[in-house]
Amino acid sequence: MHVDFSFLDKTKKYLVAVSGGADSMALLDMAKKEGLDLVVAHVNYHFRESSNRDELIVKTYCSKHNIPFYIDEPKKEEKGNLEQWARESRYKFFKKIYDEVNASKLLVAHHRDDVIETYIFKQNRSSIGEYLTLPKNNYMFGMNIYRPLYEQNKKSLLDYCYHNNIVFGEDETNKSSIYTRNKIRKELLSKSEEELNNLFINIVKENEKWMENLGNILKEYKGEKELIFSKLLNETIDSQILIIYYYITSNYKSSALARNLSRNRILDMMEKLKNKANIEIKLIDDFYLVKEYDKLFVKKMIFENYEYTLEKFEFLKTPYFEIGLFGKNMEGVHVLNEDYPLTIRPYKTTDVIMIKDGHKKVSRLYIDKKIPREIRNLLPVVLNNKNEVLLIPGIYKDLKRKSLQSNFFMIKYHKC
Repeated sequence: MHVDFSFLDKTKKYLVAVSGGADSMALLDMAKKEGLDLVVAHVNYHFRESSNRDELIVKTYCSKHNIPFYIDEPKKEEKGNLEQWARESRYKFFKKIYDEVNASKLLVAHHRDDVIETYIFKQNRSSIGEYLTLPKNNYMFGMNIYRPLYEQNKKSLLDYCYHNNIVFGEDETNKSSIYTRNKIRKELLSKSEEELNNLFINIVKENEKWMENLGNILKEYKGEKELIFSKLLNETIDSQILIIYYYITSNYKSSALARNLSRNRILDMMEKLKNKANIEIKLIDDFYLVKEYDKLFVKKMIFENYEYTLEKFEFLKTPYFEIGLFGKNMEGVHVLNEDYPLTIRPYKTTDVIMIKDGHKKVSRLYIDKKIPREIRNLLPVVLNNKNEVLLIPGIYKDLKRKSLQSNFFMIKYHKC
């Protein structure tokens, strides 16, 4: 078994992620024999009874060979995806040590079988991202990550440990059928080495093509504040998915959002975008993918649910508007005593206004006036006790009252 370390500069320092399993222990021993200047990082989540055993294995090896050893024992305090939390906390720890020791690269023990499993796992979940599977070398969390064992299979690493008397621990959860990756491993056991090698070669080629396509897309769309939807439709389906994925994730950097942006979800978004000239699609929290005619962009949108009731006229100042006796023509309306109590709130889909030819929905009025969607949900609408719209300041006043002198003025705080 030969792993090429020759291009690594021996004058520089390398951080090695070591779990205590056969893969990472083999990598550590190979890198040590190569004469590299090493620092070891180990994470003990205490998820398994054997966790302390694995920690002792790594610590003992490092002590024997005078390799600096760093350990982290993170504790999960919030609810959420355990696997994702473990990964993020692990790499945050690696980054901390990486910067502290001024490491040139982070060496991790992913191998050929991991590359195949990751590809199948991502395909099954319709996942998308920068890579279809693990790359041999990439930058992540501000670290240069390198996988020296990329072309090696699991069996060769186990053989290495046995032949070189390297102590390692076996994670008992690797045999559990409740984990998707373990199911994939069992399926791959039925394939011959030749089949697995051919599968690996094809996956690497497909990944390289994917990355090349992504690079071309990023050159064209990098820094775009908004997308032109008609131009987007001229791209291939795969390119559309990539463009939308990277446009969204570059505008809202969230690992939770990135995980939820599967191929199927983006295809569903595309269908909705095609069918409506104006639409907002919730991404996560207060962030939405917004389409306004031919423009597509990510926007933080706050939907307020305020409501005020006035039994009689009163001076009132709120975060959304101010009521007074003076203002501009379209900020005022004549209110009769029998109109009270008045209700002031954002529009509802059922709200209509009186126009010369009959009635019009307030939502249609907003579209005709080209009022941004996020502002529509904040604008105050004044209704009388019959739920008739009397005033939308700056935009509309009751047709029957235009000739009457206004005695109720409202200044809104959101320009449109």
